[in-house]
Amino acid sequence: MLMRRTFPELEASLIKKSLETMPSGIGRYNDAKHVWTLDCGSNLPRSYVHFGHCEREKDVYRHLSAEWQYLGIDESTSFTRGIFDMLYSRVRSTVAGVKPLVRLCSNPGNIGHGWHKEFFGIGKEATPHSVSFRPPMREGDKYPPPTRCFIPATIFDNPGLIENDPGYLARLERLPEARRRMYLDGEWGGYAGQYFTEFDPRKHVLPAFPIPIHWKRFRSVDFGYSKPFSCHWYAIDERGHCYAYRELYRTGWRDREQARAIKAASAPNGEAETYEFTVGDPAMAQGASKDTGITTQQIYHEEGINIFPGSNKRVQGWNAVRNWLATDPKTGAPWLTVFDCCPDLARELEEALTDEVNPEDVNTDGSDHAIDDLRYFVMARPSPSDPLKKDEPRDRLDESSKAEWASVDKMRKDAISAGKEGRAVLQGFNEW
Repeated sequence: MLMRRTFPELEASLIKKSLETMPSGIGRYNDAKHVWTLDCGSNLPRSYVHFGHCEREKDVYRHLSAEWQYLGIDESTSFTRGIFDMLYSRVRSTVAGVKPLVRLCSNPGNIGHGWHKEFFGIGKEATPHSVSFRPPMREGDKYPPPTRCFIPATIFDNPGLIENDPGYLARLERLPEARRRMYLDGEWGGYAGQYFTEFDPRKHVLPAFPIPIHWKRFRSVDFGYSKPFSCHWYAIDERGHCYAYRELYRTGWRDREQARAIKAASAPNGEAETYEFTVGDPAMAQGASKDTGITTQQIYHEEGINIFPGSNKRVQGWNAVRNWLATDPKTGAPWLTVFDCCPDLARELEEALTDEVNPEDVNTDGSDHAIDDLRYFVMARPSPSDPLKKDEPRDRLDESSKAEWASVDKMRKDAISAGKEGRAVLQGFNEW
């Protein structure tokens, strides 16, 4: 099976190339089914080369019964990890002596950039390139995973192209810096389209340490079942710096299971922590279940998780995340850091792509559940630019009461400037 993400890409590249290069007489191509049937000789069975695409997540279900001895994916970073994992599981062989093989070819960047780095250990000293390695087994695994190997290449490994089109190097060299590093130098560091360009794992990810008991703590939740449910715990220190210090991230948990897991994780040593608030996906307060007649938010409340709906203003929320990723000019440290025990939050901050339609938003085709719950949290917090600002009771008033307060406060200031007793006009709006 040879694949691209969309059929137009497949038709213009792999299918076209096969029709141009396949030797005559070796087989025949079925244009309707997009399959080559190859005659391998009188003593050998026929072989088939299928061409496929998988544009949407649900398209993978067309391949559930497939059995491929070879899977080749061109521009594999255009595939999500979910699509790849399902396709990867279809590679198997019942033919004696035939070893299954998967090959991915791609430039850096795009929506799959992050999972390629993780899958092949790109940039990690423990996994040098061009050397086959077997990744470690995860907790609960029974069987060792297959070996894998990352083989880096650049345009200079294709001398025929350079010789035939020497101007190509100059065109690559004139690309914007991020794209030039990817396409000319083959770098897998920062990449074009990265949404949170401020995020740097070297400074935003820290080894975990015990949270002092006097730091204020918070929780945020993004609901999911088929897609991941995500919950993170945050602590604010005396300087206003924020630390994401605990993570739950998984699929297949119902709302009540989620709430119970959060409650259990919130008492790691048998003693429950105290939180300023827990904020969640606003959808949790909507759409009561047909079976129970209550919302997910109510189920959380029943399990002892007092959660309120957060703001779903996406662009404003992402801007708030950027503010927290910025550096405190007084200390040189980021306002927000992520403990290394929260790998999915760190991964999503690094992998988030800019939406092609709305460049101010994150591309929702990628994994965004952990950063969604982070967004709910930062939208419920003051800006880190003034982290030690006193929480005045008046700040909790609704807009109408705030306007009334401002009017009375102006009267007080005017009275003081006129030499009168200003506090007398405050009446019921005196200091709380």
